[in-house]
Amino acid sequence: MADWGVGRSVVEPGGGTEPHSHDEHELFVILSGSGVMTIEDEQRPVRAGQAVLVPRNSHHDLASTSSERLVFLNVYWPEQLGSVDL
Repeated sequence: MADWGVGRSVVEPGGGTEPHSHDEHELFVILSGSGVMTIEDEQRPVRAGQAVLVPRNSHHDLASTSSERLVFLNVYWPEQLGSVDL
């Protein structure tokens, strides 16, 4: 199993990711489209060119609010490889 990973995801207009949490930190880089990122009880708008850090074990999801596809990269890594404190 790798210590870190990266993926590219596409959310269709009006769609979203399933709410979830996991034991790794995660970084979302929004490539196109716009949406709303929910982390725990906080919601924020996101758009192309922005990045969002999600601390490990935080319940989160990303929903599209755009008429175009919401495309993003997600990079994840375990706590022992570094914290999300910048």
